[in-house]
Amino acid sequence: MSDEPDHGSKIKRMSTRYVPEQDRLRIAAEMDDGEVHVLWLTQRLLRLSLVPLAGFFEKTKPPSAEQVARRSYVELIHKVSGKSGPPVATIEPSAEWLIEGVDIKFRSPAIVFLFRGADGRKSFMEMDSLKLRKWLGILHRKSQKNGWLEPLWPKGVLDAME
Repeated sequence: MSDEPDHGSKIKRMSTRYVPEQDRLRIAAEMDDGEVHVLWLTQRLLRLSLVPLAGFFEKTKPPSAEQVARRSYVELIHKVSGKSGPPVATIEPSAEWLIEGVDIKFRSPAIVFLFRGADGRKSFMEMDSLKLRKWLGILHRKSQKNGWLEPLWPKGVLDAME
């Protein structure tokens, strides 16, 4: 991406979990340079981020069964091969910060999330719509399991999740 410096560090892969003591989502993110940052996402910022995603999904068609199967197969092969390395959540982080803002840009074929924190901290990730649907499904299951209420999730997003 030509404007990477404006976006900060690029997230290569991540793992997300809910931390009850914080009532937040903890995103352990491996950056392109190999460093791991922990980003904390609040329920309020998740809710604000879901609104434009609902509009996006209402305008786009869902992936075909073949596309979903192909993506699942590729992910399985990558995981089994061991090329992805250890789970991100097990790597010691070099930075940890609270996400204070989320900007979303819809660029075909990717959706770009820019996470902003205090002191000018920035990280970004790009996802195609299949990967985004999968990640939203994970976030939804974690939020439901931990008592975040259903109204948090717009219908357009619920309909689009895997």
